[in-house]
Amino acid sequence: MSQKLLAAAHAGFDSIDLDELDITGFDGELAEIAAQLSDLNLIANSLAPNRDFEIFGSDDSGNQFDRLEAKFDLMHALGVGLMVLQASSRTDSVNGDSAIMDILGEAGERASARGLKIAYQALGWALHVKSDEHAASLIAGLGHPSIGLALNSLQSCRGRSDWSAPDSATAENIFFVQLSDAPELDMGDRILSQHFQCFLGLGALDLKNFVRQIAATGYEDGWSFAVRNDKLREASARTLAQDGYRSLLSLLDDAGNKRAASLSKIAALPEKGDVEAVEFIEFAVGPGDVEQLSGLLAKLGFRQSARHISKDVDLWRQGSARIVLNRETKDFARSSYLTHGTSVCDIGLHVGDAKNTHVRAVALGANVFHQPTGPDELEVPAIRGIGGSVLHLLDSTSELAKIWDQEFTPTTTDVEAVEFGLTEIDHIAQPMNLHEMQSWALFYTTTLKMRARPIVDVSDPLGVIRSQAIENEAGTVRLNLNGVDTHRTSAGAFLADHFGAPVQHIAFACGDIFETSEKLEQAGLNRLRISPNYYSNLRTLFDLTPEFVDRLQAANILYDVDGDAEYFQIFSEPLFDGFFFEVVERRNGYTGYGARNAPIRLAAMLKHKRPAGMPRV
Repeated sequence: MSQKLLAAAHAGFDSIDLDELDITGFDGELAEIAAQLSDLNLIANSLAPNRDFEIFGSDDSGNQFDRLEAKFDLMHALGVGLMVLQASSRTDSVNGDSAIMDILGEAGERASARGLKIAYQALGWALHVKSDEHAASLIAGLGHPSIGLALNSLQSCRGRSDWSAPDSATAENIFFVQLSDAPELDMGDRILSQHFQCFLGLGALDLKNFVRQIAATGYEDGWSFAVRNDKLREASARTLAQDGYRSLLSLLDDAGNKRAASLSKIAALPEKGDVEAVEFIEFAVGPGDVEQLSGLLAKLGFRQSARHISKDVDLWRQGSARIVLNRETKDFARSSYLTHGTSVCDIGLHVGDAKNTHVRAVALGANVFHQPTGPDELEVPAIRGIGGSVLHLLDSTSELAKIWDQEFTPTTTDVEAVEFGLTEIDHIAQPMNLHEMQSWALFYTTTLKMRARPIVDVSDPLGVIRSQAIENEAGTVRLNLNGVDTHRTSAGAFLADHFGAPVQHIAFACGDIFETSEKLEQAGLNRLRISPNYYSNLRTLFDLTPEFVDRLQAANILYDVDGDAEYFQIFSEPLFDGFFFEVVERRNGYTGYGARNAPIRLAAMLKHKRPAGMPRV
């Protein structure tokens, strides 16, 4: 309980909803909770939810209301002024509007006498009151000042794209509004509500419409946030509170941009960053790995194009893709190397306005990154990313556009470069513990103009990897978040071996996969060898000519199709215990990531996995 209160206060919430389980599971006096609330400047807003409350269950109404009074005593001890009462799903509950109104009326009288209020909420799985409209009509008919309406977005919007506030719902009789989100899963409302809620904006509900509809009634009270999710229980209370606050603040800001005067008191945030491209990817490189990584980049057609003016840092380029190799021995890259080994330590994103994007990110809880700059170096806005890495924000409208000319000196090798057809960074795969996926998806989608695609399960020979793509509208920035809950999978083993390194693979786009493949072969790239059985199956899976399949097999190219859209993939052999590069070509608007091929690639990579018990060299 104490951890929850501390986490809520630290995240920025000014009030908290209490559940009876919070109280019954607390090993201490109620006065201790009240004192901690006061010390943290937190208000206990409600006691919620009271499920299947006994006032709906028996003819012994006197005993029922004695229990209600006991709840009121509890509320007084904690300074809680509102009880949230959910419609009953018990088969022995009273059934009929008149009977329910009589019970609510009596409860309202008792609450009023104690200076308290009750908010009544419909439930999709209740025996009688299943809809907001029904609950609102009962409350309006009752007309009791201490009985109002409780609304929950998951209960209200599930399965509805056109939810509107009930006609009888007003600013005066809406007592409690709770925001919840959930994916579109084919299961009952009760199971979804209790086990699969997600952070606001990551589900399928039209929450902006829900907020605007309620605000249009003139509602000006608080907005509650709730998430109940089995996997998120593994996250710390502080992480859950921070992410919940981030999602709530971002949603209310988005909803307030178009209408809803009652949202005007919410401090406006800068707009989400209009992310346009991956500006660069930086590796922290150990002295023993420089030659191997540089050699692999050269075999991919990259050439060293510039060196930093004062640091041991090289810039490698091909097309618009920039790879930075940092061998410094005393800055952040060095500490990253000591933690993760040779790995990605920094990602640069090109946004419309770097300063405003940074302000928004920090306002939503991102951790600022800063290290001293040297002479002629630019101060680039930066925040912490996955695995303790850094995200730098650059743009074309400020002095940041000069960074490559001002901080780097061209080298002669770039003049001699013969590129292999790689045009840009297509996507970046970021492994993480499964319970972190929602947190980082939320970070990207609330800070930047990016959307989260549905999570897909990828079969690994030794387990399952859950993968979620985060993309901008144009598809020029694509991130794959890969969640694991075991070290046995390829992503899990990489995460464990590298102590949470933020990137496991980088994919480059090309214009002609076969032409690029020939150049990669001539350069001596060691590519991942795919089983001949894959190509035998490919002949029957798609309507492909034998000649075309033979050409794919000869180059170890994997293939996928979606309608008329096609996708081609080449993988390098893994290095540094699991990191690898990928080369892809998208034709006719293919938007996926070859999920059908993932088990094939993972099986092929298993042959390169370090045997169990063998130490890292």
